[in-house]
Amino acid sequence: MISTQNTVCKRWLAVTSIAGCFITGSAWADIMVRVEESFNGQLPTTALHWFGSERSARDDGNLYVVTRLDEGKTYTIDRMTQSYQVSPLPTPTSSTTGNDVRAIKHQETRKIGQWNTEKYEIIGSATAGMNIVIWASKDVKIDLPTFQKVMTGLSRRPGSEWMAAYREIDGFPVLQEVRLQHKGTNYLGQTRVVTVEERDPPPHIYSPPDNFQKMP
Repeated sequence: MISTQNTVCKRWLAVTSIAGCFITGSAWADIMVRVEESFNGQLPTTALHWFGSERSARDDGNLYVVTRLDEGKTYTIDRMTQSYQVSPLPTPTSSTTGNDVRAIKHQETRKIGQWNTEKYEIIGSATAGMNIVIWASKDVKIDLPTFQKVMTGLSRRPGSEWMAAYREIDGFPVLQEVRLQHKGTNYLGQTRVVTVEERDPPPHIYSPPDNFQKMP
């Protein structure tokens, strides 16, 4: 059972790098998004997502994962051990260019926090059997083309190929729900946006500190 849970949790962590971002002005800037992530009804945990041009980071305090589309690399950085690992991003394929994944808009609407949202369902083989629903909002102005470019670029990461469907989502994601049935057990993961703000990124949020040790 432990190994099964670990497998599912790894798949869930691969899809929790969504979050969403919006901008109150018209220019693209680095965005910090605070989200609450929950798994199977457990108490939610908080994570920060940073978005910049051609780069993103997910930070849970001890560990942060950086995706550098401009470098074609992913950094997994551990503050506790002051070490990091580097993985190359795969070369784009049909799955990462969106040929086998779609975002289907439904007629359902929902008020989530202060935002009016519309329901999208991600379908296609890139979902790997997961049922992925995104509630997206157009309540605020957003540099949608730049946002879509970053989010679809993240589909190059193994396990995140479904994110190519973001090119078809008109708005930013306020809530993401992922359901998965594995060996007769149902799993539900949720990522809910809490706050968003424009902010200068802290040092090394998109790269490991110079004194951290590179691990194989």
